[in-house]
Amino acid sequence: MNILYIAPYRLANDLGLESLNLLCHLYDSEHIIVSRCFFNGSATIKDLSLLDVINHTENSTISKFDLLIQHLPIQNLSYTSKIGSSLVWPVTQGLIPSNEQIDKYKFLASKSMFLCDNAIDKFLLEHIGIKKHTMLINSISNKLYDKPNIGKFDIGIYKTYNKYYTIVNHSLEHHIQSLIINFIRTIGKKQNNCLLLFMPYISQNILDKYNTYIKECYKSFDISFSINKIIIIPIDYNIDNLLSAHNTGDVYINLKDSIQKELAKKFNHKVIYNKSSQLKIVWNRWDLQKNGAINFYEDLDLNNTVISSPGTSNLKEIINANA
Repeated sequence: MNILYIAPYRLANDLGLESLNLLCHLYDSEHIIVSRCFFNGSATIKDLSLLDVINHTENSTISKFDLLIQHLPIQNLSYTSKIGSSLVWPVTQGLIPSNEQIDKYKFLASKSMFLCDNAIDKFLLEHIGIKKHTMLINSISNKLYDKPNIGKFDIGIYKTYNKYYTIVNHSLEHHIQSLIINFIRTIGKKQNNCLLLFMPYISQNILDKYNTYIKECYKSFDISFSINKIIIIPIDYNIDNLLSAHNTGDVYINLKDSIQKELAKKFNHKVIYNKSSQLKIVWNRWDLQKNGAINFYEDLDLNNTVISSPGTSNLKEIINANA
């Protein structure tokens, strides 16, 4: 089968990584793959073997495609009758679409199979009336994970602690602040627990802002400490740093249901999940356009750790079902 894959797999963030991971699974299949990168950006991974995957699929050319796979925002998704089958994996960011976008979703759903890989996207598709969709198990490709020497970050005295950790974009301010408060008032009270916040591309000003917030939280809880047990670790977003972050921590906190949870499973780490039953739509009351976003309405239970084994990609089965 000849497959055209359009996705932002060169972006240096979680979206780029999950797109690249799916591309690696496609590359390992028996099909002929042609890829087209939607977003401009630096390569997520500088590993030569991964660049070989990208360069090979981008430079491949064929005259006729049997299957189109798109991993794009709704405004950039398209339909063509020239390709017999279509899989749509929308980039939703948990945002409620406009009425015009909902119409586009429904039109594409009549022509394509929709994919989702997390509870938020599943909730969104069902909310707008798309009942026919398939859960994608985007487990980590060996091309991303199999490295001869995976390092660890030097965290000094904290290496002997129980290390709860997450990898999170600094812009998710509400989620980060909620996690900090939640940690301090629950498991942070135990002497041998610490929280590692790995933040890609964080400036000194933002780092200072969060460190100030941490101190204020401890003060508001009337907790004095000789050692701050919440540590922010700035990192560049690349596969070596991500693997080292997971190799450093012990229990992964899954804040936004990103592909990082799949990497944590590869290290046989316990994972703390939100409950999908706690999803709701949060509307911005100051927004006349009535835009909303899907979110969890309760804090994570940091005592509720789950041992999750790495899943097996079901991409082959999905492709065969839509051949």
